[in-house]
Amino acid sequence: MKPISNIEDTEELYQNAPCGYLSIWSDGSIFNVNNTLLKWLGYQREEVLSGRYFQDFLTIGGKLFFESHLIPLLQMRSEVSEINIELKGKDSKKIPTLVNLKKIESPLKNKEVFWISVINIAQRNLFEKELIKAKKVADENSKRLIELTQNLEKFASTSTHGLQAPIHAIADLISLLETNNLIKPGYESQRIISMMKTNSTRLDRMILDLVDYSRILDKEICSEKVPLNDVCNKALDFIDKEFSVNRAHFIIPELPLVLGDPDQLELLLYHIFKNAINYRSEAVPVVKVTFTKKDKFYVISIKDNGIGVEPENLGRIFNFLERLHTYESIPGTGLGLAICKKIVENHGGVIRADSAFGNGSLFYFTLPIEI
Repeated sequence: MKPISNIEDTEELYQNAPCGYLSIWSDGSIFNVNNTLLKWLGYQREEVLSGRYFQDFLTIGGKLFFESHLIPLLQMRSEVSEINIELKGKDSKKIPTLVNLKKIESPLKNKEVFWISVINIAQRNLFEKELIKAKKVADENSKRLIELTQNLEKFASTSTHGLQAPIHAIADLISLLETNNLIKPGYESQRIISMMKTNSTRLDRMILDLVDYSRILDKEICSEKVPLNDVCNKALDFIDKEFSVNRAHFIIPELPLVLGDPDQLELLLYHIFKNAINYRSEAVPVVKVTFTKKDKFYVISIKDNGIGVEPENLGRIFNFLERLHTYESIPGTGLGLAICKKIVENHGGVIRADSAFGNGSLFYFTLPIEI
């Protein structure tokens, strides 16, 4: 094994260091240079040491900067660090560099010596240009995304009114026909009218759910202290007709305050409660809400005694526009639980479900604790 002194030969380190080195007199004439800098510049040693000056490898601007700024600065400070300067190599090759200069004592009287170390920053400049380019693209995309979001919100609002108006008009016309006995008696006429009413109602509900979904996509939540009991009561007010008709019974204890967006949380509970009624069994619907505390979250659990879901289908129920039953058997849009999932994610939580067909369903999700 070679001695350490032989492996780390000083001359070898100097000549092949990862940065360039050269030594110059105070007038700029070069009397020493390492292999690394020669390789970058594309010159042979004899070409550089045969009366060449450091200024010969500078641009016009670089020469003026060297003479008017760097040399006087070195006279005052004796050392200058990280000066951004461009060197000229062979065949007009340009090399962006950072140079460090140091004045040292010379054995010769009236002659000063400067040591210069050179760092090649071409690769770094390339990275910086790519980063600037990527940032510009990201800024442009962000601007377009904001404009697109604003346009989508405008479209959602406009389309809600624009699409619902003719749907409501159709429903009103059907009601008018029925009221004035203008529908031809017979099974077929009644069947067609019934289909028209069902589909107009279905389309109206679909539009409303799509608008709700679009409004919560990538939206920053308005975080505030939210009493969950108030949110539950408001959600129940919206489905008062459904749970009154079905004699649904809701068991809701004293619930905690959470940190979140009250409008989104109201929509979350509305869809879970409505899901329990839509997927009820023959028994009177019973929906029980409980909660536990886990780390920085509350785990809210909502259990119903409905028809339940086959375990193999649990992974599908939160998908966008996913339905496990036909509209004729159980009305719905396939958006309710997708909306719930997105709202919980907006609050930094997760939502899951446990169920077995015929044994009801348990939905549980996490919401941040009010601090």
